[in-house]
Amino acid sequence: MRGLEALRGVAATAVAIFHLLALYVPLPEGVARSVILSFGWAVPFFFALSAFSLLWGYHAKVWSEEGLLRFYVRRAFRILPLFYFVLVLLVLFVYGSSITLWTSELVVNLLFMFPFFPGKHGSLVWGGWSLGVEWGFYLLFPFFALIASRQRLSLVVLLVLCILAVASRHLVASTGLHKDGYTVMNFPRNLVFFQSGVFAFVLVRHLRSRSEVATTIAFLGRHSPAILFASALLFVSRIFLPQGVLALLPLEPLVAYACVLWICLAVAGLPRILNNPLTFWLGRHSFGIYLLHPFALWQLSHHGLFAWISAHVSAAGTAFALCAFVSMLVVCAMAAVAYRFVEAPCIEIGDRLLMRRSSSRFLAGTHAVASAGQTLS
Repeated sequence: MRGLEALRGVAATAVAIFHLLALYVPLPEGVARSVILSFGWAVPFFFALSAFSLLWGYHAKVWSEEGLLRFYVRRAFRILPLFYFVLVLLVLFVYGSSITLWTSELVVNLLFMFPFFPGKHGSLVWGGWSLGVEWGFYLLFPFFALIASRQRLSLVVLLVLCILAVASRHLVASTGLHKDGYTVMNFPRNLVFFQSGVFAFVLVRHLRSRSEVATTIAFLGRHSPAILFASALLFVSRIFLPQGVLALLPLEPLVAYACVLWICLAVAGLPRILNNPLTFWLGRHSFGIYLLHPFALWQLSHHGLFAWISAHVSAAGTAFALCAFVSMLVVCAMAAVAYRFVEAPCIEIGDRLLMRRSSSRFLAGTHAVASAGQTLS
């Protein structure tokens, strides 16, 4: 669906701009800074989009051995090659420097086990923590597909995981494991966002089965700007709420609700400002944008580009916008190269392996039928 792809592109861009502000180019306190800091919620939105998209493609196929194998093979050839490629680049980059990479840490990253080791949960690959969480969801995918078969069960599980998300955030903070972002990167806390994508899938499928899609799409299409604005307030709540209130507010359930709403809007039809050839291109290259932007931002900062722009542009907002524009040009160029030479070829290899296996099984079945026929004759 073009709308989902477009939102994926918007989310990837939001994460890159969030990291630009959080790590390299500061902005003074104000609305702009608060809005951009809220872009960090784009990662949970990625989780919701992932759950919805995978259920849309595999819900009816995951119940057979062939369908389950196809799911895991395609996921592996979609995610692993670029992750390993970036990991190799990182190892080569730090080789000979004062940075020490332990063999055990490399093994943990190669096996995607880093989410289970507090302190190493961030992954050696910058931004890779979310892929560890994502693989945890892949392992549980048949369970979530089963939940998606029951509307009421899906809602109950969503409510339970909302409670778990809030509880895990407070529990991690109370045990002192909140350092290095473990509060937001731990696996239990992020399950609710995957389930929000599951619940969105249940809602869309329910509307289709009741032939209410046209009416619902028409309603969402008429009111999509207002709905998008209202739900976006959940992401930028830090603007108008005191820190004391924010600490008590169950943000995870509110963001999960917004994820459900935005996915349904994407299915119904987004405004052209969000769904256009540019956002669709960004969506197609979103994985590369997400994985490669930390390295690109670090390099641009290391070579003094951000400092040079900030020194020659007096207005902080204008300087930040210029840094963001240049950064996205570099990141998109890197993502395009990675998609052309790493992602697309590896996806094709995975599909060929699956086709070869299907052909082999078909030929084996044909030979078995022929042998049985000869025996009977």
